[in-house]
Amino acid sequence: MFDFDPQTIDLEKRKVTVDDTCLDCESPEIARNSIAKILDLSSDELVEFFNDFDFEQMPANFQKGSWDQGELMLKSILFNLECKWGFSHCSWFHLTRCSPKESFQEGLLPVPDVIDKIWRLLFDINSHRISNKKWNNFRKLFESSCLCHSVKEMQTYHDSVTVLHHQGPNGVLIGDLGAIICLGQAHFFDTPEIINSICKAYSNEFGHQLADDFFYSTRPCVIKFRTACNKFRYLSKALIYLYETQQPSPDFVQYLDCSYIGNGAAISSKQIQKITFLENANFKS
Repeated sequence: MFDFDPQTIDLEKRKVTVDDTCLDCESPEIARNSIAKILDLSSDELVEFFNDFDFEQMPANFQKGSWDQGELMLKSILFNLECKWGFSHCSWFHLTRCSPKESFQEGLLPVPDVIDKIWRLLFDINSHRISNKKWNNFRKLFESSCLCHSVKEMQTYHDSVTVLHHQGPNGVLIGDLGAIICLGQAHFFDTPEIINSICKAYSNEFGHQLADDFFYSTRPCVIKFRTACNKFRYLSKALIYLYETQQPSPDFVQYLDCSYIGNGAAISSKQIQKITFLENANFKS
C-alpha cells in the first residue's frame, strides 16, 4: 500500500482532461460514485482500497505532519490502482437561513446585491410594530453609523457590504449533514451575520427581539451549486471525507478545511443544482 515514494508521483501529470465530470460530496454514496468516476474506477474497487488503507500502518517517512493526508491517499490510489484522475466541475453547498418562499431565481447573489431584499424582508415580518417611515429612518441612521448603541453591529454590517472577502456567496465542499454538524458548521443555519447585526441594532433602539421574528419566519436551507474546477486539493479532501465515513469514529474535523469563497461574484441560477429546506427543530442553537 505504501511501497512508493510520494515525491515521484506528480499529481498534475496524472491528471486527464474530461468533460462534465463533477466532484460531488452531497452524501457518502454520491461521493463514492463521483470519485470512482473521476478516477475511472468502479465503486467496488474504491471501497476495497479504503478497506485495505490504514493511516496507522504508514512508514515513518509518511507520518502525519510531513504530508497532507488527503494528497497522500490520492497518490496511494494512483500508484496502487494504476489509474489517473480528472474532473471538470465541483459541487458546493451554501448553508444559510431564508424564507421558505425563496426560489433563488436570480441565483446566489453577493451581499451588496441582496441588501435591499434583506431590509424588505425584515420590515415585512415586523411591519405591525413599526411604520415604513420609521423603518426607513432606522436604516438610514444604521447605514450612516449614527446609532451610538450599536457600534459593533454597524461595523459588522459595513464589512459585509463593502469588504470583498465578506460578500460571498460562499460554500462548503461537504454537503453531508452529519459531517456538517460534526464540523461545527451548523451555525450557518442560524440567523446570518449581516441580518443579526441589523436585528441587534433594532433591539438596542426599540427593545424588540427582531432576530426571533426572523428565525421563526425562515428555515435552514442548503443550496447546492457547481463551479468549473479541477484542483487535486478538492479531490484529496473528498477522499478523506469518504474514508472517514467508513470509520467507526469519523474524524471529519481534522481534515475538512475546504470551502468556496465567492468574493462578490454571483452564482447564476443555472449553476444551482438543488435547493433543500430543513426543519427548524434540528438546528436551533
